[in-house]
Amino acid sequence: MQGLNQLLNARKLHLNSHQQPLYHGPLDAEMYHLGFFMSQHYPVVANFLAELRATLDQPRTICFPLPSNISVEERSILTNVATRLYQLRILTQYRYDRARGQITAKVDVHPELRNYLSGGWFEMGVFQAVHRRLARVPALLLRDVHLLCDGGGNCELDILIYLHNGDRRLILLECKSGVGGLKPEEIPQVRRAVSLLNLGIQRAAVVMPEMPAAHLADRWMQQTGASIISFAQLDTFLLGAVA
Repeated sequence: MQGLNQLLNARKLHLNSHQQPLYHGPLDAEMYHLGFFMSQHYPVVANFLAELRATLDQPRTICFPLPSNISVEERSILTNVATRLYQLRILTQYRYDRARGQITAKVDVHPELRNYLSGGWFEMGVFQAVHRRLARVPALLLRDVHLLCDGGGNCELDILIYLHNGDRRLILLECKSGVGGLKPEEIPQVRRAVSLLNLGIQRAAVVMPEMPAAHLADRWMQQTGASIISFAQLDTFLLGAVA
C-alpha cells in the first residue's frame, strides 16, 4: 500500500477510501460470484435484468415471459440467476411457472440491494474477473476508490489496480452497464480520472457488458482517452496492460 500511496502522491493524489478485501462474508462472496456469472451470460439475462431495473424506483411484481425459442441451457441460466437473486433477498418474490413459460419476480426496496441491480452486479463481476486473471500477478486490487486531489476536489474510480513488481504501474477500469453505454455526463468524469492518473488507452478502459457499435466505441475512446471494451475482451486487455 505504501508504494501505491507514493505513486498517487507523485500525481498529487491521495487515497481517501476504498473497498478491500474481495469478500466480507458468504453473502458478499455470492454477490461477486453472481455478478461474474451474469456478466458471462449477459446476452441471455439482459432483458430480464432490464425488466427488474425498470421497477427500482417503484417496486412492483413483474411477469417476465421466456422467449418461445429459448434453449434448455438458456432457461437454466435465467432460472439460476433468478433463484440466486431471491436467495440473496434482492428479490422478495420469485416463481418460475414452467407451464406458462414465465418468471414472476419483485425487487426488494432496500437501497443497497437495489444498487446491486442498478449496476453494482457488473462492477462486482468485473472485479471478480480481474481477481481471477491476476491471481498470480503481484497486484493490489481496489474497488470503489475515492481519491482526494491537491488543491481540493475528489475523484471516484470503480476499480484501480496497482502492479507492484518492477516498474510500478496503475490500471484503471470503469464499469458501465447502463442501457446506451456511456452517458454524456459520464464522459468528462472518465476523462478526468484518466488524466489525473496519467494513463493511456493501454492501461485505462471502460468495460461494458457488450461491445457497443464501432462508431460509438471510437468516439468514446477519443472523448475519454480510455479503451472501450466488452466483458469478453477484459482478459485480453489485462494481458496487454500487465505485460
